[in-house]
Order: sequence, then structure tokens, then C-alpha cells
Amino acid sequence: MEFKPSRIVGYYRRHGTQVVEEDPLLGRRVVDPGILSTEYPHAGILNTTVFLKRYPTTATNRNRARSGWTYCHFLGVDIEKSAARATDPDALADTNNPTMNNPACTVCHIPIDPVAGTFQNYGDMGLYRNKSSGMDALPRLYKYPTDGSVSPYRRGDTWFRDMREPGFNGKVAPSADTSLQWLAEEIVAYQRFATAAVKFWWPAIMGVDLDEPPAESTDSGFGVRRLAAAQNLEVAALADAFRAGIDGSEPWNLKDLLVEIALSPWLRAESVVGEDGTRAEALRDAGVDRLLSPEELVRKTEAITGYVWGRSFSLPFGTGEARSRLRDLHGFSRKWGFSGRRLSQGCDRLGIVYTSIRALGVDSSQRAGLDGRESRVAFFIRYEATTLWERRDDVARIARWIEAGERVALTCYERDHFECHRSLLSEAVVGACALALTPRHL
Repeated sequence: MEFKPSRIVGYYRRHGTQVVEEDPLLGRRVVDPGILSTEYPHAGILNTTVFLKRYPTTATNRNRARSGWTYCHFLGVDIEKSAARATDPDALADTNNPTMNNPACTVCHIPIDPVAGTFQNYGDMGLYRNKSSGMDALPRLYKYPTDGSVSPYRRGDTWFRDMREPGFNGKVAPSADTSLQWLAEEIVAYQRFATAAVKFWWPAIMGVDLDEPPAESTDSGFGVRRLAAAQNLEVAALADAFRAGIDGSEPWNLKDLLVEIALSPWLRAESVVGEDGTRAEALRDAGVDRLLSPEELVRKTEAITGYVWGRSFSLPFGTGEARSRLRDLHGFSRKWGFSGRRLSQGCDRLGIVYTSIRALGVDSSQRAGLDGRESRVAFFIRYEATTLWERRDDVARIARWIEAGERVALTCYERDHFECHRSLLSEAVVGACALALTPRHL
């Protein structure tokens, strides 16, 4: 089979006129896309498949997660920190549409729900108006409640009638068809956008997060953490330059901003002048000392690419050392607030090298329907005959790490190894290793 590049020349919404065939080799193949040819309303990152699937929605979430992360990434606002979470039993027991009527809830939902509404054309799968023959993306549970209640839905609606109108910052989106495009324009014009862009890219370049200012002057370490105030001044200056154009260039040029951050003394400083211990402590993370060491750089390169820089084979830096490796078989998590990157950072602090080998993992679609012994046995047979055979080089790669004197942990999300593919993988590694091994299942 030969890979051939292609170009997307059109977008079609789901409709009964589509003709789809199942190809045993290639899977689903669209023979006729149907009659709903659509001029896709591009809105930058906001309606890319990556963003919409990274932050999915549900019939009850109603795009609020997408709204919250839009505020976080593009405006630097954490909605959940804007007010204390309600703990009053009476407020929590309210069932009279609390997000619209209960002050304990509206404090957050007034800003978050209108922005959620601008995502009205995108459902849980991130597809554009994929319900009601291409008319909307509203979930069936809203249109046809299962509890016997009467839905406020009317044919032609694209958003929930029991929520605030789609909009942003007190304005209402002028068109349901292009509400997300409108939001993108409003965000860029908003004062917080430039500052949020600097804060978003700062950790990626500096290698350390911006300091959070203490909530109260009486907080422990307030004097030491005055670093946050100094950083805020730098962020504000960078944001102003980004907005106006850096060194006479065009405004909003991200490449110029990244260069400007890299040229900042916060990255390039080599030492702290003076003998002020408090100031030195506050600036402990600033400057070139935060650049990766050679060992850290090797680990990061290998974790991302699977190869060691400057070598034709994948062996760790300093192969004579008996170091521990944590090998994740899937490397992708849908758990809220958790990611492979965060796991990698945590392992690095403990001196554990983390590497994701996704080719040996199991896609979520393959795990669907594994609800009994027979289905799991059939799955294990298929995994052993296909994945382990096709990826035997990766199996051998793990065996080489063990032969080099390293301790290796194969991790996955199933608690019982008998119900997880890692049991088969561990047996395959034992067979590929020149040493006599006895796996220990934790």
C-alpha cells in the first residue's frame, strides 16, 4: 500500500443522501457525500478538530468545558477561580435552572455560558452541525427528554433555549452560522488577549511557569514571592509590544513575540547582582540556569522522537548506569487535568525516564465492547497476532533496555494485568530478552 497525499476540497454535513460503503481494507468510504455542501466557517484554532476533540462536550456540559478552556488559553482567565465554589446545601439543591437564576451559580455562568453558545454548531465529536440532517448539533436528550418533561426546543434552533444567548463580554453573536468566527474576532480585539498570549508561551520558552502572586500580603513568603509583580511588568511590556508590533514589524506577529521572550533577561540572565538574599531567592528560577542539562535534553529528545540525539540506535545517555524507565503503552489520557506531559515531568523529578510507545498501545475503538471473558480472549488473540508481531522491533527495543541493566515498568490503566494487554507484552519482552526474566505484576 502506498501513501498518497490528498487535499480537502469540500465539507459536507451529514445527511440521508450520503452514500457510504464499508471497505474491508480501508474502512468506511464515502461514495457520494450528499447534497449538504458547506462553506466551513473557519475560526482559527477554535474550531479545529484537535481543539474540539481535546475539549469535548456532552448533553449536560453544553460546551462549557470548551468555553472555560477558551477563557484560559486565549484570555488568561480561570473561570473556576473567579469565585468561591458554592457549598450551601440549599443552593446546591436548587433545581429551578440554577445556572440562569441562582446567584451562587450565575457568578460563573454569566461569562461562561454565552461563550459556550458560540460553539453551538459543534457537538460532542467536534463535527459541524451533525444532527437533524445537518441542521444543528443539539443533543437528542435536550430535544426529547427521557424524564417526561417538555423540551423548549423548536425546529430550526441551534442553541439551548434554557441558556443565555451566544455572545461574549455583554455582546450577542449576530449570526448562528458564524458565531465562532465572531468570537475569535472579539477575543483578538479584547485587551486581555495579548497578555494571555505572552502567558501561554512563557513556560514553553522559559521552562518554568509564571509566579502566582500571593492572595494576601500576610501570606507566607510574600516578600520572596514579589517576583510575581516583576514578572507581570515584563509580561505587560511584551503584550504591549505584541499588540503594537515589535521593532516596527506588523502587529500580532507571534514569531517576533517568541524571539522577544527568548531575548528577555528572564531567560538570558547569568547572575543576580547584590547580596539581597530575599531578591536572590525570588529570582532563583530566572536566567540560563533553567536551560536543560545535557542529560535532560537527551531524555526529552528521546521521549518525543524515540531516538537519542547523535546516535544511530536508541540507547539512553550513560548506558552503564542502572536507571529506571517508566514505559507507558498508550501515552494518552482523557482524565481531566492529567496528561502524558505532566506524567513525564513528575517522573523526571524522581529520576525516572518516561517514554510513551503508542504503537504498542490499544486504541479506544478496539477496547469498545470488551465486557466479558469471550470478547477479551478474542481481543488478546488479535493483539498478539497483529500488534505484537508487527511491532516486534519495539518489543526488542524494550528488551535491549533490560539487557543494558535498566529496570523497566510497563504501565497501563487496567488495574488487573490479566485483563490488560500489558500481560501479553511482558511475555513478549521476556521472549525477546537474552536474560532470564520473571515479570513482577503490581
